[in-house]
Amino acid sequence: MRAYDWVSQLALEGVEGVLPVWPSAMATVEAMLRNPGWLEGANEILDMGCGSGILGVTVGKLAPAQTCLFVDVNPDAVRTAGHNAAKNGLSFTGFVSDVWAQVPEQRVSLIICNPPFQPGGPGGSNLVDEDFRMHRLFFQGARAFLSDGGRIVLATCPVITGSREPELIAIETGWKVSDRCIVNFAAPSSRHPDRVHQYEILLLK
Repeated sequence: MRAYDWVSQLALEGVEGVLPVWPSAMATVEAMLRNPGWLEGANEILDMGCGSGILGVTVGKLAPAQTCLFVDVNPDAVRTAGHNAAKNGLSFTGFVSDVWAQVPEQRVSLIICNPPFQPGGPGGSNLVDEDFRMHRLFFQGARAFLSDGGRIVLATCPVITGSREPELIAIETGWKVSDRCIVNFAAPSSRHPDRVHQYEILLLK
């Protein structure tokens, strides 16, 4: 897919305990390649739950952005994302924070978020957002960090989630789904090497 072709051109590194290039992140990249208008005017980007920084770095190169902010509860993730941004010629700032708690208020034109989809289970913080706690805090606080006309790109996967709860939480907290892109993307595992998931990438305003 085009997403892999694009990302393969970037200098990206990972470390143990930080998610590498993940299928849902690649699906999000693919959605933005299909919808370049989503990135129009995106000079300042905030990558919430940045992991290794794949989305912030990729979108920063696609936009191209002047500044990228990386936020993650895992200090190793923030360091890795910053390292990857620097290797790819992007200016950046990083914040170790539980959602918005330690992020100083500032305005950006685009927030990207590829959150954990599972509302329960043993998958750990990389995969499980218990009772959608992170989603609720994210949507409740995001408005204070967006400039006029700013928007959110959110990755969702109703099959993994078991519902459309993330989208419903967004709507309940005052966000409108302005556009969506459905991407079928390979998500192999040792038990299901040929598995493909359908991701719905939402543009929220």
